[in-house]
Amino acid sequence: MKVLGAIGSQPVVTLIDLGATHNFIASHLVTSLGIPIDETEPYGIRMGTGDSERGIGVCKGVVLHLKGIDITEDFLPLRLGSSDVILGMQGLETLGLTKTNWKEQTMEFEVNGRTARIVGDKSLGKSLISLKAMARTLSKDPNRYLIELSNTEFEVTPPALVPPFLQDILSQFECLFQEPTGLPPPRALEHKIITKEGAAPVSVRPY
Repeated sequence: MKVLGAIGSQPVVTLIDLGATHNFIASHLVTSLGIPIDETEPYGIRMGTGDSERGIGVCKGVVLHLKGIDITEDFLPLRLGSSDVILGMQGLETLGLTKTNWKEQTMEFEVNGRTARIVGDKSLGKSLISLKAMARTLSKDPNRYLIELSNTEFEVTPPALVPPFLQDILSQFECLFQEPTGLPPPRALEHKIITKEGAAPVSVRPY
C-alpha cells in the first residue's frame, strides 16, 4: 500500500509493507533533508526484488506525517526504488490493533481514543524505471522479455489542388477518373492481334 506523506515540508511516497522487518528511508532523502545518522555496524538487507543492499547507520526519531497522523520512528537509510520511505513491521506493530483491507487499500487503527484511517493511493503504484535498472533485471532471468508498445501516427497528405482550367474537363469526364470497383465492362472486341499477311505462326507445336 502506497500513500503520500511528508517529512517536514518534504512530500514523500510511503510504502506500507508487512513484508519489511524494519523501517527504511531513501539515502538521497536523508542527504537532502539533512537528517542526522547515528553510526551502527554495517548491515545487509535483502530487498523484495531479491537483491541485497548494504547499509550503515540509523536515523532516529524521524517524524513521518501520514494523513493527519504523526508517526515517530527510527529508519535505516538505504537506496530504495520507487518509494521514499518504507514503513515495515517495526513501525506497524506500534500502531496496535489494525483493521486492514488490502483490496481497497485502507487501514484503520486507534490513536489517542479516535479512529485513524489511511487510504492508499493506487496511482503511486505506477513508477518509472531507469534503463540501467531494467537491463539489470532482464539479465537475471533469460525467460524475461521486454515488449514496447507505441502508437504509430500517419500523416494524411492533402489532395493536390487542381488548376481552375482543368475543373470543367474533370467534371465532364468524372466517370473516367473514378476508382475501379469491379471487373471491366464487356466489350464487342476483347482482344485482337493483327499479323502480317502470309506470315508464319510465331509458335508451333513441338514434334
